[in-house]
Amino acid sequence: MAPLKAFISYSHADEKHKNDLAKFLVMLKRNGVLESWDDRQLLAGDKLDVEIERKLLEADLIILLVSQDFISSYYCYEIELQKAFEKANNDSGRIVAIIVDHCTWAETPMKDFVLLPQDAKPVVGFNNPNEAWLAVSKAIGEVCKDVKKKDLTPADEGVLEPGGITSAFKEYLNLNEIILQHRSKDEVGLDDIYVAPDLKLIDVDPDKFDLIITSAKITNPFLCPRRVVIAGDEQSGKTALAKEIFKRHSEAGRTPVWIKGDEIKTANVGEIIEAAAFQQYGVNNVNVQTYIVESIEHSKLNAKFLIALIKSICGLDGQVIFISGNGLRFNESTWKEFSDFDKYEILPFGHVLRGELINKWNSLGQEETIDLSELHAANDRVTHHIDAMLRKNIVPPKPVFILMILQTLESNSPSDFSLTAYGHCYNALIQQQLRKSSIKSDQVDKYINYLTELAYYIFSLDASKIEDDELSSFKREYSSRYLIDSHERVISELCKIGLLRSDVSGLYFSYKYIFYFYAAKYIAENYAEQGSDRVRMLCEKMHSERHANVLIFVTYHTKDQRVLDHILSFAEGIFSAEKAATLEAADTEHFEDVLKSIPELAMEIRSAEDVESQRKLSLDQKDKLVSQLDSGADDDDDELIETHTFADINKSAKAVEIIGQILRNRHASLKIDQLTSLSQASFLTGLRFLSFYFKITRSLKSEIVDEISRIIQQQSSMTDGEVTDQARKLFFHFCYAMSFSVIKKISFSVGNDQLIQIFKNIADEIDTPAVHLISMSIQLEFTKKINRDYILEVKRKMDRGSISYRLMQEVILQHLYLHNIDYSDRQWLSAKLDIPMKNQRVVQNKKQAKILSS
Repeated sequence: MAPLKAFISYSHADEKHKNDLAKFLVMLKRNGVLESWDDRQLLAGDKLDVEIERKLLEADLIILLVSQDFISSYYCYEIELQKAFEKANNDSGRIVAIIVDHCTWAETPMKDFVLLPQDAKPVVGFNNPNEAWLAVSKAIGEVCKDVKKKDLTPADEGVLEPGGITSAFKEYLNLNEIILQHRSKDEVGLDDIYVAPDLKLIDVDPDKFDLIITSAKITNPFLCPRRVVIAGDEQSGKTALAKEIFKRHSEAGRTPVWIKGDEIKTANVGEIIEAAAFQQYGVNNVNVQTYIVESIEHSKLNAKFLIALIKSICGLDGQVIFISGNGLRFNESTWKEFSDFDKYEILPFGHVLRGELINKWNSLGQEETIDLSELHAANDRVTHHIDAMLRKNIVPPKPVFILMILQTLESNSPSDFSLTAYGHCYNALIQQQLRKSSIKSDQVDKYINYLTELAYYIFSLDASKIEDDELSSFKREYSSRYLIDSHERVISELCKIGLLRSDVSGLYFSYKYIFYFYAAKYIAENYAEQGSDRVRMLCEKMHSERHANVLIFVTYHTKDQRVLDHILSFAEGIFSAEKAATLEAADTEHFEDVLKSIPELAMEIRSAEDVESQRKLSLDQKDKLVSQLDSGADDDDDELIETHTFADINKSAKAVEIIGQILRNRHASLKIDQLTSLSQASFLTGLRFLSFYFKITRSLKSEIVDEISRIIQQQSSMTDGEVTDQARKLFFHFCYAMSFSVIKKISFSVGNDQLIQIFKNIADEIDTPAVHLISMSIQLEFTKKINRDYILEVKRKMDRGSISYRLMQEVILQHLYLHNIDYSDRQWLSAKLDIPMKNQRVVQNKKQAKILSS
């Protein structure tokens, strides 16, 4: 029989007592009776909270080394001890409490347990402590015998669930990778928030296969191929996927066994399966039908025996599913063993899956009762935050990161954030990784300072990583200004906890957001010296994602008005020769003549299911757009901007985004006149670009229409007159679509429900259809209310047959199709905005598609 597993819970102040206990347990270990685990056995890259909780759940014995330090420790007392009580209460584990020093144990629930040494005399109270430890080891040996007797008939003792899985393992299957707290549910399990990731087929001819599938195909045993290997990045959800496969195959009546690479110590596949089966089913011999092998590359086997083990597993009957890190995929000697396997890669979450996860989180605990309008409003609010934080993969869109952001947004009020709302979230992500380390609290500042200096040094090199020669220079410069005992030790620790990475190409930050966060921290903290020049440089290179993102983080780290002044001044200089577009007749006359020939919009009556479908379709379209953009060149490459005009176009979009970030995060700390200046600058920056676009299309209208005509003529048999007519309509749609896109871009970037009155005041002051449309669009999107008085006010600013009037209709229709709006409001909008209500909407996009296909 496999040895029992003991989890040792102790305060690090009692490390010596823990080591003394280990000496006296050595014979129990050698005789195969017991194996013990404590947090000093965590490996580099282990997730601290998750690994500790996993070991607790697996433990047969929980050994507590009780002292006043133990009782005072939040983690020991509130986390580990409470979990031990839960296991004791459901008979899935035994508590062995050892009083190692004088303390207030009698005032705790531990008073109800038999305590060691005898009569709860503290170990330090013995003249010879070894006498106490000998008695403790004998008592633990007796406990082991008693536990093993009960384990001989696990079914009789109620350990096994109806499906055959032990209750402890069933609990582990529903355990999340991180501990989550939610306002509507005390304990958030994996079943509550699991969303199946998409998988990409790899090592195949892309022209012959559908490259993307949902992982639900793998979790369904009737669709799952017989031989599958799935690779994924760190924190891509590999363990969650393994759990889901295990549960779904088990529910379908199959018998899965989950083999974990970090627990493999032999190449004997029979022993490995028996040990896994005993852990999961409480018996050694089960008729296994599905083998799930996770992270086999983390086994302790050398290359020769690892390959031998893989071959043995591949030769087993039944379904075999390997889930591994990308390290296995890029190891040629092992990867070739999977030549006859279906091979997949776990993809990050796109907008659709992100939306599904956000929806699950916001409806948690009230799935059947939550008002759909409230749910959609909450989903949109959170999505705005998360999309802003994940922008351009600064934070990889992996489920664990999204959940951590959701958790942070859930537990904090933006007005309470010391680093502002998003800054707090980014900082929380970094602090989560720092907490994994063994870095002492009084040393954390040293490591943060090192990251700050290193990030800016790499940024100043205009690089993304630092090579050996440059690293040596950095070390010399750092040592000349700061005390440090060992660069190697600091770098090694930062790599171990996942903030830095090192390979043959050099040293670099593991994720972009960490790099940008600390580079910006350096600039903000050194603003008095030469920060002004650095911020000016960031503004000038705002068209680069790299510089735009560092600039955003600078605004998180400092409230210095001079930074805002730089950004405002720079924004006002973009397309400074243009007047902001008004969307009045003078702006749009070059394409407004076609408006009368375009079909009128109509309002389709839709059910709640239709709204959900439309919202998902909208997210799917975002994913497709991102996929198209990702297939292009690197966004950080400034050489992509071939002319000043293209750079200014990109800068105008980035300026709107950055000002929007500032408004969204600092609306509570900036003065009203500052908020007004920033909002107005954002509005006018976007509208100056639109004016530039109108000027170009107006001057080139004939050439553009002729080119469209030529393309249509090559693909159709229409007459010359029909071709010209269709070309003019397409030209109209291009100009109209750009107008709509700019209005929505500004609205979504700058919008905030706290600033509605400021936006309205700006619209009243500037008093053009374009600015009124932006203000109305923001109010709709960020309040989710149909403000009838304001909509009528905006309507009065528009000419009935103008482009701006149709844009107003389009903005409102889009809102109606993505939200559950009261039927009386729909009727009122239909009557007041001249939009007929029909059972099926005349969709403008379909009309455009028909024109293109003609």
